[in-house]
Amino acid sequence: MCSFQHITSQGNKKDSMVSLFAILLFCLISATNSLPDDGLCSQVYQMHEYCTRQVHGTLPSNSRPDHVHARRVGKAGPRGPPGVVNYTKIEKEMQRKFDEMEIRFKTKMINIEEKMLNNTSEIARKFSELIRVAEELRPLTFSDCGKVTKNDAKMWNETGGVFDIYPTYTKLEVFCDLTTDGGGWMIFQRRTSGSTDFYRTWNEYVNGFGNKADEYWLGLKNLHHLTRDNDYELRIDLEDWEGNKKYAKYSNFKIGGSKTKYTLAVAGYTGDAGDSLSGHNGLRFTTKDQDNDSNSANCAVSFKGAWWYSSCHSSNLNGHYFKGGVHKSYADGVEWSPWKGQYYSLKITEMKIRPI
Repeated sequence: MCSFQHITSQGNKKDSMVSLFAILLFCLISATNSLPDDGLCSQVYQMHEYCTRQVHGTLPSNSRPDHVHARRVGKAGPRGPPGVVNYTKIEKEMQRKFDEMEIRFKTKMINIEEKMLNNTSEIARKFSELIRVAEELRPLTFSDCGKVTKNDAKMWNETGGVFDIYPTYTKLEVFCDLTTDGGGWMIFQRRTSGSTDFYRTWNEYVNGFGNKADEYWLGLKNLHHLTRDNDYELRIDLEDWEGNKKYAKYSNFKIGGSKTKYTLAVAGYTGDAGDSLSGHNGLRFTTKDQDNDSNSANCAVSFKGAWWYSSCHSSNLNGHYFKGGVHKSYADGVEWSPWKGQYYSLKITEMKIRPI
């Protein structure tokens, strides 16, 4: 059996203290013929720590060993087998985590793309709706024939077509000449075939009649509203039965209101047909059922038309349509006296206005 006194007397004190742990452990193994349990190892370790600190002067000389007054360390649990790092398992686990993250990312991206597609579809739908509304509203900007194009025509021929314009808040269907003399002309009187009767009443001339694609009269009320607040010029195109053409142009044209009986204001003639309208300036309109001329008889009845008669006329473009041109009755045809006289009815006439 080992003696502590014997151990400490051998050699110098420093070497004995350093060897204490190994000697004590050896003694315990010899006595028990087995390895000490963890509790004994813990006590031996504490004694070794105490002796080491005393040797190096880190404890006072009267200090007692830690195992006398120190807290008892609990017994350690069973020791497991040597650890082995399974890098393949770690790699697989990392790959699984990565795959899960990739799936979540792709799912999120798909959701974002779907939302973007839905938003894009919604934006496209709203844009299409705006285009449709704009197309519907675009005609509201057509206040005269100078603002329309061929693509806007309801019907088209070689010089122009039928359009809906909005000179006020009300739609007005007119024939626009987009070719003659720079275009932009709104036709308010047209004779081409004799298919429409122009020997009409007052109300019909006030409101308008006929077919805009053929023969028609736009209406005195519309002419007044058009020319009341803006300056217009007038052009009259004429054609005889032999295909010869002439025109008369007036730089100023305006029609008064109902209280003035739609008085004509016209001036500034140029052209090659002769001036057959300036003599009617300042005159009121007369029809077969409303006599506003200065003749003792009704000029409209006498000359089978409706016009700004005095007593009675030098032009009668709303007179009777005689096919072939020449007629025997006096001045009751579609006449422009300076060019063809009082016994010739013209084949085609167009009275048209344009903003200045």
